[in-house]
Amino acid sequence: MLHPIERRAAELRAGDGRTLSGLALPYGTETTVAGQRERFEAGAARSTGEAVLNLHHRQDKPLAREPSTLRFESRTDGLHMTATLPETREADDALALARAGVLGGLSVEFRAERERQAGGVRVIEAATIGGVALVTRAAYPSTHVEARGAELAQAVGLLLQGPELQRAADAAGISESQLRRALQAFAAVIPEPAKRSLPTVWL
Repeated sequence: MLHPIERRAAELRAGDGRTLSGLALPYGTETTVAGQRERFEAGAARSTGEAVLNLHHRQDKPLAREPSTLRFESRTDGLHMTATLPETREADDALALARAGVLGGLSVEFRAERERQAGGVRVIEAATIGGVALVTRAAYPSTHVEARGAELAQAVGLLLQGPELQRAADAAGISESQLRRALQAFAAVIPEPAKRSLPTVWL
């Protein structure tokens, strides 16, 4: 039986140099997805060994790949991800967005291989990770993030205009032109209705 691909979102961190990391899937933490309570058992997640990191689950936007530039490590608190991005314009944009806080989440693609029900909670005992994406929010699965694209674009657009754009770039340790270019890349991948909320300085 082929299990469906599911997605769960977690927090992304911008590390030193060209490194991004985050707790991709927490263990033992109960959450609610589509009205169903669930949690991953300790050690439940493992990678295929061929997972790809991309932008917003777009297959044409790869940023890192196992085993050379993308690594997963199962620890007591969950499955951790570390990626080293190449020196390409697309990767530069992704790093700039992560450091500016525009990209703040990881969305993991997985197949649940073994699970059980316990007191109304879906307990995932074994899952295979096939990919991971950089997304805008960590609080929701990526499908919900995309549905909120217009609100997010409007909020970020209001915050990052005029002198605020330079202050955000300074805080992220990048130039204003790097941040502006990264925001343009962000505008290219969010849903079309959200683009009407973006200030012209981004485009």
